[in-house]
Amino acid sequence: MKTKFNDMSDEIYKFEKKAGFENTSSEQLVKWMNEEVKNYEDARTKIIKRNKLMDIICLCIQISRREDMDLDSAWKKWWRKSRKYLDNNLGAKK
Repeated sequence: MKTKFNDMSDEIYKFEKKAGFENTSSEQLVKWMNEEVKNYEDARTKIIKRNKLMDIICLCIQISRREDMDLDSAWKKWWRKSRKYLDNNLGAKK
């Protein structure tokens, strides 16, 4: 499975550096993410919800970078680990 999460992370980091956000702490990013989740829950339009989801995704990627997380590897591991749900679901449909 080919993914490009690490490429996205690199692009977001380039943005962070240009904007001067690269030293923002994980704790602050988590606070902002919690605020964005609340804003998402309160959003009244599909457009605003989509914008908030993108903010949340970008914040998640920023946090993962602070944790030196290889997102491509994590995604593949998540799929391998989660396969059991597909297998169990397929078995129930037989």
